[in-house]
Amino acid sequence: MKQIKDFLYTFIVSPEMIFISIFGLLLYLSPSFFIQVAAKLNVAEGIIKPLALIPLGLLSLIIKQKNEILFPDHELNAVLQKWPNYYLITNRYWTCVLFEGISLMFTGCIWIGIQMYEIDFKNYVVFALFVGGLVVSIITYLTFLNSTITIKRILFTIGQE
Repeated sequence: MKQIKDFLYTFIVSPEMIFISIFGLLLYLSPSFFIQVAAKLNVAEGIIKPLALIPLGLLSLIIKQKNEILFPDHELNAVLQKWPNYYLITNRYWTCVLFEGISLMFTGCIWIGIQMYEIDFKNYVVFALFVGGLVVSIITYLTFLNSTITIKRILFTIGQE
């Protein structure tokens, strides 16, 4: 039960969720800002696809780097895996995968909608969801990268002793 509670805490109190809350509040309170920005954009359709695939690329990197953070290649991996709070690391990993998946869903669905159903990217809600998905994806990857670097630094320090 504690692990589930900690996972929910990791998900709810995260940089990604803070951004989503602020971004959503801004969208709700000041849609005119998004309307003005979206109207001024002159976005070529060809650029939407590569941008929509950024979350997929970052999700792939997170999955690839999973072994580095969860199962290091040296004798210190036993130290990490025997740590009583090791599940917090796995919680952060799964939180990152979840946020990247959500970001991919938003950007991918918008890209498909533009291609197949000709939805207007200049619609402020479409624009805001797309930009929000991209930013959440980047925040998620940077958070994961920071975790990876921190764990490597700690393991290196332990290895020096």
